[in-house]
Amino acid sequence: MLNRGNGWFSDPDFYVANYINGNSKLFLNITERKTFVKFKLYGVRSNRDEIGAKVLLYKETGDKLEPVLAGLREMTAGSGYGSISAKEMIFGVGKGTKYYELIKFPSSPDTLRIDQVVAGTKYEINELTGFSAFITETRDTIVRFFANREYQPEIIKIDYSLSYQ
Repeated sequence: MLNRGNGWFSDPDFYVANYINGNSKLFLNITERKTFVKFKLYGVRSNRDEIGAKVLLYKETGDKLEPVLAGLREMTAGSGYGSISAKEMIFGVGKGTKYYELIKFPSSPDTLRIDQVVAGTKYEINELTGFSAFITETRDTIVRFFANREYQPEIIKIDYSLSYQ
């Protein structure tokens, strides 16, 4: 998936690669209507790209009626040989319609709700924010430092093969 123009706020274009015959296609979206909404998720506790996260988009129908599921996306790393998925989720929506979304992160028991989702808008959503995100990232960095020798500077690399008696 490609974006032209103003990055996130531009219309999504699609590039399809065919590895069998070598013919690839670029589909340009040249409409000026902003009838979509984009979500980009950032992980802290689970994984950075939020592989496994689920986003459910609901359309509000009225005061007494149940909301209608307008879309469901699950973040994947890829879906075939030599492929990779875009790290954003795009939903087609109608202008002037009220939507809300539910986000289920893969390593969290909680579900995040975002109200008043508007067509033509980009949302960047973090799994954790504030002090809890800082503590989680710091803990992961310290564990990574001691568990993986690649993160240790040469002067302080620990040689675990030496036996101390």
